[in-house]
Amino acid sequence: MLSRTPREEEYFRKRDVELIERMISAAKLENERRQFADAAGISDQDILDDLERLGYSRETVMLVHLVPMVHVAWIDGSVSHPEREALFAMALLRGVKAGIPAHVQLSKWLNTRPSKEFFLKTQRAIRVLLQSHPPETRSAEAADLVRCCTNIASASASLFGFGPRICSAERQLITEICADIEWDRKTAAERLVANIRWMP
Repeated sequence: MLSRTPREEEYFRKRDVELIERMISAAKLENERRQFADAAGISDQDILDDLERLGYSRETVMLVHLVPMVHVAWIDGSVSHPEREALFAMALLRGVKAGIPAHVQLSKWLNTRPSKEFFLKTQRAIRVLLQSHPPETRSAEAADLVRCCTNIASASASLFGFGPRICSAERQLITEICADIEWDRKTAAERLVANIRWMP
């Protein structure tokens, strides 16, 4: 067997080091993706890829279910103070405390309106997540999500003593959210907003 020259030895040493580093990097990435999937509660790789491209991380993916409410808050072009307070209160119930990355991210969404693509792809992820749950809990979870949307829509009016009111744009968006998460397309929104007065 021919012995290697010092130059060849150095070449193969560097190659081995690079191979080991790539293996470590791949293992680390796989571990991070697994943790991200666990935090999201989603196994569909296409959905996970979409969420990563949209900027979600393991620390912020807990906000996914709040995004439809953020969408409702923005539908009239701005987020009111009562809507902000209501959203932060809902986030706190999900463990989103001031100072953590998820709280910082939610603040950014309320200061700068996310894109239409962001809202639609996040709702797609919610639909997939709901579909993975047992039928007996899926409907209740969807109803809770849409009910929270109506609470955000009526937050400002309720604060000023006008009672629960939502505008036609908010009503239409809530109906679309019901359809997008594929929950009782024909009657879900009507049941949930039946007792909400709305303004033209």
